[in-house]
Amino acid sequence: MPMAWEEYEKRLLKEWNRLLNSNPQESDIQIFLEKHPCLIPGAFKMKGKSGHCPFPGAVISQPRLSGVGERTPDFMWLSTDSMELEVVLIEIERPDKKWFNANEIQTAQLTQAQTQLAEWKRWFMEPPNQQVFYENYELPHYLQERKLRISCALVYGRRSEYKEKKTLTRLRPELERENEFLMSFDRLTPSSDARYLYTVKKASRGYTAVAYPPTYALGPNFADSYFLVFDKDKAIDGCEWMSHERKEFIKERFPYWED
Repeated sequence: MPMAWEEYEKRLLKEWNRLLNSNPQESDIQIFLEKHPCLIPGAFKMKGKSGHCPFPGAVISQPRLSGVGERTPDFMWLSTDSMELEVVLIEIERPDKKWFNANEIQTAQLTQAQTQLAEWKRWFMEPPNQQVFYENYELPHYLQERKLRISCALVYGRRSEYKEKKTLTRLRPELERENEFLMSFDRLTPSSDARYLYTVKKASRGYTAVAYPPTYALGPNFADSYFLVFDKDKAIDGCEWMSHERKEFIKERFPYWED
């Protein structure tokens, strides 16, 4: 059986808080979130909650948007419901970055991060870019036919900077623009709904598996996308909190679900 959610959540929160309190670099956070995608917001839409699984059953790490420049999002969910395809682009900054300066004005670093979100949204406004995106990420036609929504989430700083200051607490929500979600690292908590989701990167053909959580299990909800993902065995072997017996069992079952 996979690791029980209660055990995983307890262990994950302990390690997550330890990392945040260690003054980590962005690369440290990127690696940790790749291993534990249930912490990443947006799998089942940014507002409300979808009953549909994201495509391809995984979060996409460092997705490239052709022609948008050198800076790529840290993560991307292709979240769906019966009406919409919501592309959730997520930017991760460091926990020690400040929201406001001494004059209670947002910092230049925060402004720069928000500008990046705006550039991504503008890129998707061009219909040719949308079609390139559909083709590059090999979205099935039924998803291409749904209404497209672009949402951007910025994970930045810590809540302790403003939680004791009423003026800043009221000001912070006013910084959000349309389809943008600004949150501190303290907002990232494990979601049990995402216990079976994993992490991939886009390859020239299909996707390359990056990491699986110890709660991962196979099933029919993701069966139509298993064949798009390669190097699954290698990624399963890399799961630090999964037993050897569990790893071998999952690797034996991959061919069944691919067929």
